[in-house]
Amino acid sequence: MATILAEFGVDKMGDVLDSAEMAAEFENLYKEAILNPEEVQAHIERLGASLRERMLEITAATQLLGQEEQIDAGLAEKISEHPLPYWVERMVINFLQGEGGTVKRKLVGYDLTWPDGSVMNNVVFSRQEAENYHMSYLSLEEPKVRGLVNRLPRVVAGQPIPRIRLKGLSHEICGYWSLWRISLLAGSMRNIRILPLFQHKDGRVLLPTARRIWDMLLSEQTSIGMEGTIQGEKSREIFAELEELAVNYGQNLYLELKSKYQEFLQKEREKGLCAFRARREAIMRIGLPAVRQHRLAELEREKRDWTLRLQERERVLPELSAVTIVYVKGE
Repeated sequence: MATILAEFGVDKMGDVLDSAEMAAEFENLYKEAILNPEEVQAHIERLGASLRERMLEITAATQLLGQEEQIDAGLAEKISEHPLPYWVERMVINFLQGEGGTVKRKLVGYDLTWPDGSVMNNVVFSRQEAENYHMSYLSLEEPKVRGLVNRLPRVVAGQPIPRIRLKGLSHEICGYWSLWRISLLAGSMRNIRILPLFQHKDGRVLLPTARRIWDMLLSEQTSIGMEGTIQGEKSREIFAELEELAVNYGQNLYLELKSKYQEFLQKEREKGLCAFRARREAIMRIGLPAVRQHRLAELEREKRDWTLRLQERERVLPELSAVTIVYVKGE
């Protein structure tokens, strides 16, 4: 016990010794010592091997979790100031107003009625407001809201393209603004980046202007005037041209997604191999050959299955889809 304690430390030792399973094993050891004192040494050795194996497993699991990192105050501030709650608010409000729901604005917050008849009273989209006024906080954790994100519409070739006029945008700005979703698909996982593009009528692609228009469209203060649509073959030609631009300008975003995903897989691979090594070392300490061989065979089967699953996750596919396309004119 002293040797194991020196190797693994007090905290990890307590995790094992305090378990109900170990208590039962110690009780059985006491019984064997009374009933069969001549075999007590063999029982002690088996219990020691079992205890050492479990300690190795716990140590490996602890190493996989890694050390706690200090919270970055700057990152925390960026998160607190992120406009996501406002985006969620606009998405929900616009959906309800356009799909048969009702929105009742109150002094603070809303009363919402969804198209299926369900009601949410006294809700806000800011966590701080929810805490200050003791109201319900509506975020992406709510299944109905998350469902809206999962059902984001996509534009297809030939679909009518709206023509809009934005008050507050320079009259020199006129052209096609589009929003594209760039996805990396790996099994059931999907990583996404959003790309705004603006092509001026003279052919220039103005990325800062694209982000400026996006911000304006998200703002409640922006006045938007409808001026008809572009349809037919002209709409198809515009879609094809903008899609080609999205492929070119979105390539770096996709490569970034792919690089981060490969880094994630590499970390998963390293953690998995570390865990299997630790478990193998623990098994090799088992004194009984039959038990040791059985455990090794089980471990090898688990490792093969894990390797196959990891190989499946290495297969990735790119996807590009248009979220919206509009012709924008300033005034």
